[in-house]
Amino acid sequence: MICQWREEQVIVSFSCRHLALNAACHTSGWHVKSAAVLTILSAEALPHPSRSFAEAAWRQNPAIAASWWRENLGFTHSKVVLDARGQAALPQLPEGVNVLLGSAPWPTSLPEGVVGLLVTPNVNAPADIVLLPLTEAMQTHELLAALTELEQRVMQGTLQAYGVAAPCVAEPDTRWPLHAVLAVAQQAAMAAWGRPKRPAIRVLLAPLDVLDLSLLFNANTLHKEARVSPLELAARLGWWVLVVPQAQPQATACASTMQAALAALTQVAEAEARLHQTLHGQWPHLAGQPMFMALQALQAGHAPWPTPLIAQRFVRHIWPVLEEALQGLPSAEPLRQAWDALLPNLGTLAVAAAALPAQQALQRLALPAPWGALPPMAQQVALLASIPGVGGVLVPPTLDTTPLLALPDIADVGAVLGADDHGAALRC
Repeated sequence: MICQWREEQVIVSFSCRHLALNAACHTSGWHVKSAAVLTILSAEALPHPSRSFAEAAWRQNPAIAASWWRENLGFTHSKVVLDARGQAALPQLPEGVNVLLGSAPWPTSLPEGVVGLLVTPNVNAPADIVLLPLTEAMQTHELLAALTELEQRVMQGTLQAYGVAAPCVAEPDTRWPLHAVLAVAQQAAMAAWGRPKRPAIRVLLAPLDVLDLSLLFNANTLHKEARVSPLELAARLGWWVLVVPQAQPQATACASTMQAALAALTQVAEAEARLHQTLHGQWPHLAGQPMFMALQALQAGHAPWPTPLIAQRFVRHIWPVLEEALQGLPSAEPLRQAWDALLPNLGTLAVAAAALPAQQALQRLALPAPWGALPPMAQQVALLASIPGVGGVLVPPTLDTTPLLALPDIADVGAVLGADDHGAALRC
């Protein structure tokens, strides 16, 4: 199980058509074959979200928009959100962008009319809205304590609202489906206010891009006993949903960062080769299969982690088993050390590997004019921002947002994503 990727299928439904991403890496002996296939399928072939949500979404029903945040707080905000996480200084906001996401307290006050959101475990951080990082490892009592403090801040008037940054919220087997988060928030509101009250949780930050639209259509959460997707539940609740495109249709990492990531991957491959030689070709087996080996994929000319989603699932499901196996091999210490250096770089490698498939996906979708004339990264932002229920799309400070702000949403995003009824496939 450790050496073989189970086929992952992310089902995306727009109107009556479906878009499916299959990313698989199969091991056969010492040869690895990997493929990422983007396929348009008929509506009858795959499950789809509730008809009521789909019909409302594609008619752009205002009832599913993030109206609470706009109307009750009195803000008007752009759907383009500047991602300033990791920035040492406060970046200059482009004209028309008035929402800023960061990961550390702002060194200075924000300009008038600009809303700042902080992704931080510090529930007392000064910000308009605090987004609590939610991981699979977080225990219920830890989440309850943090959300109770945030509710108390709302009650005291030092915080307008709060939310969660939940990268795994759309995973099929996540420990924290959105309805579970909401249940803890309801307990927190009761603890803070001393009476039943709607919790002040209003924002969800989660991944969404052309190669991973599971936030939209993976029905892994519940609302009134109906199975719905995280985006559908958030839309029904009137939450403001910010999405992070992890797969970008062009390279985003600086040369030095990419060089460091490739160097770490090379060290793992070299350590695997030395260990393989030390073991006289007897690579360890687990559950009857050879243990995962990055070198195999590289020798076959494939990226071991072709998308950010696959990299995240590797870290979550495969790496713990691999780590335990390596700990049982005294001669594997150099390989363990090499993996320690590689793991922080998996995201960089996966984003780079996904650039071409993401670009090909956009080419295949063929956005209509004037959106199709935008650069690839801007095309993806325009596409995601046009999905009803999405309140904002994060963009890097380097992206020119001027043409994005001048364009309206794509009128029929469902028709765009279901442009081919005949099941043509894009292989990358």
